[in-house]
Amino acid sequence: MGSAPWSDDSDNGHSSMKPYSKTGPFHRIRIVREQQNVTIRTVSRRSGVPMRDLREQEKPSTDVPMSVLLCWRDALDVPLSELLIEPDMRLSQSIAHRAKLVRMMKTILTLCEHGGDQRTQRLTTMLHEQMLELMPELTEVTGWPSFGSRRPQDELGRIGQQPISLDGLNSDALTD
Repeated sequence: MGSAPWSDDSDNGHSSMKPYSKTGPFHRIRIVREQQNVTIRTVSRRSGVPMRDLREQEKPSTDVPMSVLLCWRDALDVPLSELLIEPDMRLSQSIAHRAKLVRMMKTILTLCEHGGDQRTQRLTTMLHEQMLELMPELTEVTGWPSFGSRRPQDELGRIGQQPISLDGLNSDALTD
């Protein structure tokens, strides 16, 4: 498995990007990620970059290359300018508004999933349709997870996709 395009791997497998504390902060990746309600695990899944590398990259004192910022921009779906330091350290009004709409859509979808009486279902369906009219890209948003993210019952986990071979093991190794 090759490294992701924005993972800066050195010989020892750790990121070679070093925090530069004399003039930081350099960016606001963590702030934007948290305001977008995106977990580090989600960014890792989207990018293929290990979470430990992402945590290092999102430290405000880490001087990351432009290519890394561009990949964070894609993973968070925000303009590049939002990841750069601004004097007032706030998200632009349009990005903050978008984040609120995404959170609202997640709540609406969760209400739709959990049912309720017929009138409530009708209202939440209507609200869902109105949100999609306002912002069509919300079709990809899912509801809030109940107990973390779960895979569907028909989807295999890693062990099912890549079973461990027991051919190389002998009975002596099993008794140790």
